[in-house]
Amino acid sequence: MTEIILNLLKKELFNGENTDLKGVDWNELWKEAQLQSVTTLIYAGADKMGQADDTLKNEAALQLLKNSNSFMNHVKIGKFLDEAQIPYMIIKGVISASYYPDPYVRPMGDTDVLVKKEDFEKAKRIIFLHFFLLF
Repeated sequence: MTEIILNLLKKELFNGENTDLKGVDWNELWKEAQLQSVTTLIYAGADKMGQADDTLKNEAALQLLKNSNSFMNHVKIGKFLDEAQIPYMIIKGVISASYYPDPYVRPMGDTDVLVKKEDFEKAKRIIFLHFFLLF
């Protein structure tokens, strides 16, 4: 299963060779893709090969909706912090996604924001005020 996942990732990220997916246990493939947080990438690779399973397609569509929501949250958080004149940097997720052939296939689940230590409490209050969860 690991080799299949790596080949699908290569296909999506680096336009790698096609892999024969006949006989693949899609449930097992999907479970492993979820564990590795690469579901949308696996779907995109399989789709480029014309071998994507319907279950994979539906689950990847749900992840793409989550990713879209994550992108919107980045924008909202940035707007709120800008309005409060708090310097910030959004790190990891959306920044990493910009290096992918299609940024929306980079799985995202949260928004990581870096602020100055002296702005932390104010930023926390502003983000909390706008109903974002803090971890």
